[in-house]
Amino acid sequence: NQLQAELKEALKELETRDKRLRESETATKSLTAENEKMQRNIKALTSQVEKLKRAGEESRVAGEVREKELLELRKVTSQEKRSQKASEADTHTREVRLNRALEELERYKRLLEETREQSRGGQEGAKHDLDRVNAENKKLEKQKQELLVAFKKQMKLIDILKKQKIHLEAARMLSFTEDEFMQTLESRF
Repeated sequence: NQLQAELKEALKELETRDKRLRESETATKSLTAENEKMQRNIKALTSQVEKLKRAGEESRVAGEVREKELLELRKVTSQEKRSQKASEADTHTREVRLNRALEELERYKRLLEETREQSRGGQEGAKHDLDRVNAENKKLEKQKQELLVAFKKQMKLIDILKKQKIHLEAARMLSFTEDEFMQTLESRF
């Protein structure tokens, strides 16, 4: 009887062990499946992290390019402003010279007229003065024409510089800043 009791106890313990073994196998399978799922998630997350790193690097490089373009535009704008100021100063100087030349021309015309009036009385001295005044008059007319041509060229240059300035300002308005570019990328992810 005691042997049967021990056998019964051993069978019961064996059954308990089998049950525990089955539970352990089920738990192991579940953990293995969970582990495989985690590994797949880790791979997917690693891939996503790599993509984000590449996108971040591309954004950084694009931002640097934009920054360089912006600096270049600022340089060009600064140079254009200096050039425009110099051009305006040069134009003003030419205008002053043109006005002086015109005043001198008028003075010589009056002198020529006076000389003609005097020449009616004495031809020899007056002819010499008249030749001198005529030569001076031609010289001043030539200077006047040169100044007018230079003035017209300056005005064209000013118009071109103004158009360039407008184009540069428009380009600056259209360019992205690095922050705007980063915000656009962040909104996509």
